[in-house]
Amino acid sequence: MEERSTRPDRRWSHPLFVVGVVLVAIVVGIAMYAVIAIPRSEAVRLWRGGPGVWEENARLAAPVWFDWFTRESLPPTTVIGLDEGTITREAVGDGVDRVEVVLPFSYNYDRFPSELSLLIEASLDGEYAHISLYWLRPDGKTITLQDDRHIRESHSYRITQDMELRSELGVAPHVGLFAEEWDIPSDDMELLRGDYRLVMEAELAEAEEFLETDLVVYGRVEGWAGTDHQRRDLGVALLWGALVALSFGTIGPAAIITGLVAIVLGVRKARRRHAARSPRSMRAVLLPLFFLLFCAFVLATSARDAAGLGDPLIPTWGSVIHDARMNGALSMGLHYWVVQPAVLIVMTGLGLALVGWSFGRIFKPKAETAE
Repeated sequence: MEERSTRPDRRWSHPLFVVGVVLVAIVVGIAMYAVIAIPRSEAVRLWRGGPGVWEENARLAAPVWFDWFTRESLPPTTVIGLDEGTITREAVGDGVDRVEVVLPFSYNYDRFPSELSLLIEASLDGEYAHISLYWLRPDGKTITLQDDRHIRESHSYRITQDMELRSELGVAPHVGLFAEEWDIPSDDMELLRGDYRLVMEAELAEAEEFLETDLVVYGRVEGWAGTDHQRRDLGVALLWGALVALSFGTIGPAAIITGLVAIVLGVRKARRRHAARSPRSMRAVLLPLFFLLFCAFVLATSARDAAGLGDPLIPTWGSVIHDARMNGALSMGLHYWVVQPAVLIVMTGLGLALVGWSFGRIFKPKAETAE
């Protein structure tokens, strides 16, 4: 009589099975974190965007880890508000105060900023107020940005888009304001490092005040995943893309497997002589089939979204690739925009395929797998 081996079945510890399980576990962990960190309504709101949602994010900025692989020190986005600055108020008579806001910051990076903006929130009695803006450089030069500009209670001054200032400097303002000299070709301009200040002067009634004043110096790197052409944080889509992929990838295979089980059980009921080996033989077929179908549905869903046929309001890996493709990401050297979601798609598909293949090997009779 043969003795049953007490050694563990090594097929469960096969390297490919372990790799597959690890890859799938990583994706499941990402999906679980997405649910906890970003509720569905918040994810949809963030991905839809709109005024005020991503206003302080740089456009087309690489992930912060990209800076680790470059020799240059790339600037992150810096927001300088009233907490970092100073505000002085002096009465000048007739119920009017002269207000001066100074927003200081240091700039010691190797690349020019990508944009400049000033965001103002004020409490005003009238329809608008008058302000003047000055740019003080480390070399002692002062540049007038605006003289007697009208602002409303909520006002955005896009310094980069100021065509008069651009004409004066001869180059984009976010470059000229930081350049040592701006009367030379832009390719030859050198960055002037040091301490800068934006000074805002205004005359306000006694009851009026500046609630928020933020100078946004947009950088070249933003967040752990970077941003797209709409300033959206790609991290939202990378996290929620895992949940969407696993959800849609499960529904189709589950329905198919359920149908197959019903058919098999019906056939087995009519042919009871095969019932003795049904549990193992069903596992040997259905488990590998489920994971392989799971893999196919994930890849098909991602391909659909990448082709632009999915819901644009739902953040998915495929929709990120579609936006990158439509906006020429690769031709502009924005490889992070395509590579990150593509890696997650491949990692998910590979993990599911390996687990499915391994289950087929594990549940086969030992006589069939013995060499």
